[in-house]
Amino acid sequence: MTRPTVFSPLLSPTLRSALGVLSLLGALAASPARAQAPADVQVQAQEEAKEAQSKAARAAERARVEKYYRDKLAECHARFASTGCDEDLRAERIQALRPLQKADQEANARDRQRRAQAQRARVEEKDRQAAADEGRRKTESVRAADQPASAAALPPARAPRANPQFHQRQVDREAEAAKRKAAARREAAEVRRQQAEENARQAEALQKKRAAKPVDPKRPAPAHLPTPSASDIQGLPPR
Repeated sequence: MTRPTVFSPLLSPTLRSALGVLSLLGALAASPARAQAPADVQVQAQEEAKEAQSKAARAAERARVEKYYRDKLAECHARFASTGCDEDLRAERIQALRPLQKADQEANARDRQRRAQAQRARVEEKDRQAAADEGRRKTESVRAADQPASAAALPPARAPRANPQFHQRQVDREAEAAKRKAAARREAAEVRRQQAEENARQAEALQKKRAAKPVDPKRPAPAHLPTPSASDIQGLPPR
């Protein structure tokens, strides 16, 4: 009995072309990771588009192989002796799907590599940004430290004029007046503190004096008025 024709070479020309593109993309994905320039972003977008096309081609080829297998398997089962036919079909199916499975594995590996490279690029960009911010902060701190304190403290109206000696005497007078005002504030605060302490001592002495004073036993205790009940309140005449 003649067996039905089993799988012929099942890889279509479209799929062979797609597998060739996948090999090229694998070589490109193996290049070292670096910061992505605009041209690199465009190349990556093209690679992802080609990967998507190749994935769609593999899915279509896999569906074609599976349909061919099911159709031939149904022909085998229609015959009386189909054991050998089933085995041949399974072997041919495995052989036809093997390159598709390998292409899927390579595509998944490239996808993982692209994600890892993108993650490294993001981390490197964050590190570069943090280093730039730190350098900028240090530069600003050094510039602020280099500025003279007197120039930063004086308003524009206090800038040195044509007579430096007169200006210096004016600055000295203002500084002396500021010192006197500060001394007066300190003296006033000290006077207030001493007055508060004296008031506290007097209040404490008065409290002790009142506590030590004996209670007059002849003085009657204050009388407590009885609390009226509800009936007493109701019995009151209206106003």
